[in-house]
Amino acid sequence: MTFEAGTNPLRASDGGHRRPVVLRLTALVVAIACVLGFAAAARSTALVRSISPSWVAAWGLPVNSSDTTSFENQTIRVVMRASFGGSRVRIRLSNVNGTQPLTLRNAHIGIAGSSGDVQPGTNVPLTFHRSSAVTIPTGESVMSDPAALNVHALEKLAVSVYAPGSTGQGTGDGELASYYTAAGDHAGDMGGASFEAALPSVAGATSTVSGSYFVTGVDVYAPNDGLIVALGDSITVGAIAGNKGWPYWLAERLAQLAAQGGPRLSIIDMGISGNEVTQDTSINGVSAQHRLQRDVLDQTGLTEVVMMEGINDVGNIGGTSGVPEATIETGLSQIIQRVRNAGARILLSPLTPAGDVDGPAPYGLCSTPAGVQERHDVNDWIRRTSGAYTPLFDFEPVIEDPQFPNHILLAYNSGDNLHPNIAGQQAMANSIDLGIFDTR
Repeated sequence: MTFEAGTNPLRASDGGHRRPVVLRLTALVVAIACVLGFAAAARSTALVRSISPSWVAAWGLPVNSSDTTSFENQTIRVVMRASFGGSRVRIRLSNVNGTQPLTLRNAHIGIAGSSGDVQPGTNVPLTFHRSSAVTIPTGESVMSDPAALNVHALEKLAVSVYAPGSTGQGTGDGELASYYTAAGDHAGDMGGASFEAALPSVAGATSTVSGSYFVTGVDVYAPNDGLIVALGDSITVGAIAGNKGWPYWLAERLAQLAAQGGPRLSIIDMGISGNEVTQDTSINGVSAQHRLQRDVLDQTGLTEVVMMEGINDVGNIGGTSGVPEATIETGLSQIIQRVRNAGARILLSPLTPAGDVDGPAPYGLCSTPAGVQERHDVNDWIRRTSGAYTPLFDFEPVIEDPQFPNHILLAYNSGDNLHPNIAGQQAMANSIDLGIFDTR
């Protein structure tokens, strides 16, 4: 879609923050060099597909630190989409944010139906060290024993756990899954009659609630070429786009690629709305630096990290100034090094437009003159200095308005000048050259 100059109703000018031509030319030179480098690597690398099956994460939940919800004598049924398929499954349960030991029983996993149902014949019991009950110490997580269940890529799963006593503060997040609750132990039920939405949106109606508790990961067993973890904030989550961020749409492309004989790659979304690279907050979780080990490096089968984060540091909601540029860049540098030390590769996308004084985003300082300049400065560092940049993974030019570079194209704008809508999220996912993952 094209737009004529002056037709965008969001603003009348670019606020005086167009990037200097010399920086655009420098970025272009870097982009061309990176493309040639990646192309040469692809030509010189003999691709070897994995034949033997192994475990790989097919879904994960980044743990937020803000929720104090608790459960007692209730079953929690969590519904999520697996990005990868396999013949066996195992789940991760977490008490990372708990304030007391957590006892859960009678865990089951099956293929999700509708309205809290599980498809007939698929609700498989899970054990932990061969026991149907598990007590998880405060601050820890556990993995279940493997169980036989055929899962297809992009298929929805339902994981049910029963909390016989009070759980105390729950561990979970309000995004990237949905859940139902039922009074008593109904984890083994295939039907959803005993379940109701935890917080019905309409009296008498059954609806799911966004989020998950205690269930923070699902692994599958199959031949695979590794795991991609998408690390980020609300844009990665898909806020204001039905929690279907660019990793959701990239999973569909990767499934198609595998079906056509390409790399067999899983991807999980580790975005948290409001998350920052450098600062922990009570509402938006621990920083990317501080959650990197748990949410990224500990994921099963990790081979690649794709990351876009930093706009919340720039915006620094509640602060009088943004987090200093050097602090953000140091934080990103440390993440890059830790990922590489773990034997995985990491790619950074420059930050996408966040508005300016002519069309501000209602989130902190990111659309002030200082915030706009800092975003450009961080992006220049990512492209020219970080060593983790390729133009094959760069969301900024995909959704920015070329007439007003500090703004999202109207067709991709959710309405708040910061978050892309579904079309924008799909465009971002479609812009990624899948060849960057085909380097083994």
